[in-house]
Amino acid sequence: HFVHHGSELIIGEGAQHLEHFAVDSNATYGDGDLQLEANASSGLAVTFTSSNPDVLEVNGTQLKVRGAGVAVITAYQDGSANYLPATELNATVTVFTAQLHAIAEPKSKAYLEENPELTFRYEGFVNDENASDLEEEPSVETAATVASPAGEYPITVSGGEAANYHFVHHGSSLIIGEGAQHLDVFEVDSNATYGDEPLQLVAESTSGLPVGFESSNPDVLEVNGTQLKVRGAGVATIYAFQDGSANYLPATELNATVTVFT
Repeated sequence: HFVHHGSELIIGEGAQHLEHFAVDSNATYGDGDLQLEANASSGLAVTFTSSNPDVLEVNGTQLKVRGAGVAVITAYQDGSANYLPATELNATVTVFTAQLHAIAEPKSKAYLEENPELTFRYEGFVNDENASDLEEEPSVETAATVASPAGEYPITVSGGEAANYHFVHHGSSLIIGEGAQHLDVFEVDSNATYGDEPLQLVAESTSGLPVGFESSNPDVLEVNGTQLKVRGAGVATIYAFQDGSANYLPATELNATVTVFT
C-alpha cells in the first residue's frame, strides 16, 4: 500500500537588470531641467539619486540644475516580491558656470575736471539673480588722472568671483575733451596822443596760455608783442584772443577801442 509524502516548489525572485539609462553628460548653470530615462527589464519603475543635490537635484525623472559642479547620478531598481534588485548604473554630469559679462560704460570729462565715477553693467544673470549673488564684484579703473591731457583713455574691468558664473570683461573709454577757458584780464589805455611812447597791453587767460593781440587799424596802432606802437592819429579796436590748445578750447575774444589824438 502506498504512503504519499508531499514537498514544495520554491519560486524565487527573478533576476532583472537596467537595460537603458540615459542623461546628458553636461549642462550650464541656468539651463532648464535635464531628462532622466531608464528602463528595467522587469518593467518595474526605476528611481534616481544624485551624489550632489546642490549641483543637480532629482525631481522624479528630471534633474534640476542648482549650481555649477559635478554630480554622479545613480539609477536603481530595488526589486520587489518577484524580482531581485537590479545592479545600479550611474553617470557623471558636469554643470558648467554661466557666462556673465561685465561691461564698462563710456565716460567723458573736460581737461582738469575731476574724473567721473566709473561704472559698469552686467549681462548674463540667470534665475533672477543679481550682483548680490556674487562673492566679489569686478573692479573698474582707468590710468587717466585729473591732469591727463585731452585724449582717449582705456577703461578696464577686471576680477570678480562667483560660484556659478565666469566673468567676461569688456572695456570702454574715457574721453577727455578740451577744457573751457576765458580771458579774465584785459587792460589797455583808452587814448593816446600821436608821438607817445608805446602803450602796454595786459591780458591773462584762465588757462595760463599766452594771449595774442590784434589791431583793426595798424596805421593808427600797431601790435608789437605786448605793446601798441602809435603810428598815427585815429581810432583802432584792439582785440585780445587765446586760440586754445590741445587741452583748451579757444577763449571768447575781448576788445577795447583806443583813440590816438593829434
